[in-house]
Amino acid sequence: MPDPITTTTRVPIVDFTSTNFAYIPKFRADTYKYSGAQPEVQRLVTAAMSGGQILPITPPHLNASWGVEFYGPVVKCVPVSSRDKQFIGESLNNIKKSLPGLGSQIEDKEHYVHLVWAPGDDNNTILPRSDSKFRTDPIGPRIHDAQVSLFAAAFNRLDYPQDYTRSANITQCTLYNASYAVNFNFINGIPDIKAVPRQPYHEFRYLDTLNGSEPLAATYPNGTIMRSPNNNHTIYNVTLVERQSYQAVMEAFGLGLVGSITYTAVGQRFVGGAGQRYLLRAKELAFMNRFGGGSGVGTGLAFNDRPDLWDGASVMMDTSLNKTMGELIEDMFINATVSLMSSQLLQ
Repeated sequence: MPDPITTTTRVPIVDFTSTNFAYIPKFRADTYKYSGAQPEVQRLVTAAMSGGQILPITPPHLNASWGVEFYGPVVKCVPVSSRDKQFIGESLNNIKKSLPGLGSQIEDKEHYVHLVWAPGDDNNTILPRSDSKFRTDPIGPRIHDAQVSLFAAAFNRLDYPQDYTRSANITQCTLYNASYAVNFNFINGIPDIKAVPRQPYHEFRYLDTLNGSEPLAATYPNGTIMRSPNNNHTIYNVTLVERQSYQAVMEAFGLGLVGSITYTAVGQRFVGGAGQRYLLRAKELAFMNRFGGGSGVGTGLAFNDRPDLWDGASVMMDTSLNKTMGELIEDMFINATVSLMSSQLLQ
């Protein structure tokens, strides 16, 4: 076997200091406001989430191996405290009566089976923006200097009346900054990519508006300022651009994940993005495999309760990945982050 050849060449790496991640229009004189993720970020993140893997990245040669290290966004998911679980469950119990249904009885109402949401713009940082229903905001809370999180819940009881405080598995996934180590190995063009965020994770806070005489030129403690060649005026603050790029990735991630599955006696209703469909493979949602085809995720008919009826499927198989919701969300976010370097616009 010939010895490997080492060469110096350019390899792709994501550049979070680029202004191609976040949309930051001028809000008023000397003020620039974060206004969401750019379309290219949304496209790549959604594609990575729906496939459950890192998107194709073009290697410099058909057979090549290399490694890169960079700082980027990462989410860490942990179960909520018993106090927060009780609070969220009680809130769901209170709004259950407002959910649509076929009749006036509570048994006729829709019930949440699975739910992903972002916190609202108030100070509780747990519930969505509205108290009357769980809104589908993709990022939150949109409060300056607040931590950014998503919540995922599975309610694995379909009996009536449902008590959300008793049957819930609820996970909070919070955005952090961490260093990545990514190793690429291509054999005949077939990739083997391993990406690992390294500890420690650094706290990340939401950044709403930026002030400065030039775009993004506000000073920031320990931040790096890029200046024009004559050094007379500031171009932009790299640290602030990077922070808003992280927010854009998180918002695109939320767009693909936030949603719900509700259940009635006659069927299920699915509202969510491509990432939420992949999340259905989590251990907490394995019970969904008992339900067959039809509109949405299933017909709502528990086949083990009616063995005399055909289940509507030629082959029944367990598609769960033996991972928790939190583990799958962390994996999906890593895949989405690394996939960003597949675009020349974001390198």
